[in-house]
Amino acid sequence: MQPEIIIVGMGASGQSAAKLALHLGYTVHCVDRKVSSVPMGAYFHLESEGAWQTLQPERVVVSPGVPSQNAVIQQAIAKNTPILSELNFAAQHLTVPIVGVTGTNGKSSTVWYTKQLLEALGHSVFLGGNFGCALSEMVLEIARDQHVYDTAVVEVSSYQMEWSQDFHANAAAILNLTPDHLARHGTIEEYRRCKMKIFAGQTTADRAIVPLTDPTLHPNTDAEVVYFGDQTSVNDRLFGCFLTPTGLHWQMPDNTWSISKDDIPLMGTHNLSNVAVALLLVDQVSTKPITASLCSVLTPLEHRLEPLWHQGRLWINDSKATNIEATQAALESMTEPVVLLLGGAGKQGANYVDLLPEINRTVHSIICFGGSGQEIQQQLQSVLPKNISCNFTIDLSTAIQLARLEKDHRPILLSPACASFDAFTNFEYRGRFFKDTIQQ
Repeated sequence: MQPEIIIVGMGASGQSAAKLALHLGYTVHCVDRKVSSVPMGAYFHLESEGAWQTLQPERVVVSPGVPSQNAVIQQAIAKNTPILSELNFAAQHLTVPIVGVTGTNGKSSTVWYTKQLLEALGHSVFLGGNFGCALSEMVLEIARDQHVYDTAVVEVSSYQMEWSQDFHANAAAILNLTPDHLARHGTIEEYRRCKMKIFAGQTTADRAIVPLTDPTLHPNTDAEVVYFGDQTSVNDRLFGCFLTPTGLHWQMPDNTWSISKDDIPLMGTHNLSNVAVALLLVDQVSTKPITASLCSVLTPLEHRLEPLWHQGRLWINDSKATNIEATQAALESMTEPVVLLLGGAGKQGANYVDLLPEINRTVHSIICFGGSGQEIQQQLQSVLPKNISCNFTIDLSTAIQLARLEKDHRPILLSPACASFDAFTNFEYRGRFFKDTIQQ
């Protein structure tokens, strides 16, 4: 008799997990709060109807968007049924090295650079996890001889680690931690606990990469620990890749080298940190030497400080900046005053005044737009210096037109500090709308 498995949540990750479970020979039961299609051969149960309660699953696999209060999860806890995230379920069936990156900001850029560096060294790389494509898809592609991968690079969210039991990353990094997803996790301590589980399955053969100056993100691990951060805090006993006033410095037991930031084709100081982490990840899973010249292959991630030139003017698509910290990082990257576009669906309690130091340094004018645009304008108007204007308009399209009509051709930066859900399906759609509107 085939073992039973329950997949909870039938979004993209749940669909992929169900297909993988069918391939592995399970009897697959899919549960969701709304009627959903499922892969051929699987059974669907509406959560509210309760038919799933009589099942005896070997395990329950949870999609990232499903909270722990879910009835299926609560029953699994009561019956001591093993619960796994989709990411962990897929990883159990992989034999190639796994590179994992977590943190609040910078994850997508870092895994993007890691993929580019590995491919430049001749690796065949799957990029996924929280970055677009479920890891289960990689397992299926390998099993069906559709693709030969030798490395998995995964962006890892706190939601995916919440139900991780034995996820094993050969190289894992945490970039930073600021309050986020607290409606799901409840406290910053629980949010941190979920993030730090990325290191839990590591052994002495693995590598953990952590920020030098934040000991709360230093794991208790048997893995090799290396660091990234400001070189001024480094001593000869610490190894890693560090920021200098002019670029990056690689300091490992077997070699050292430096590279100028002018030779790294990316905008922003924060991107130097992301590149440093990517280099340390690659060094762990590739047998080829890591050198400064490798950085020349890097290109920016779409929607993250993505430069666009149109009719002699620089437009910067940073639609992925969905919180204040991401917009702060973008503004810190600017080298001349910009027209800043802020707005969208702001997070409850967001304090946009926190942007003021960066605004004072590198913003010429501000155009607020969308669902939270008036709130942002109201917060900033009373604290801005008189030489920085702050206007409100109803939507992003009008904000683009207003920015275009400004007399001096300063760079225009879309770095909204808000989610996109007031007007767009996701930040990708918002970023492509921004680019399409410019071209039109």
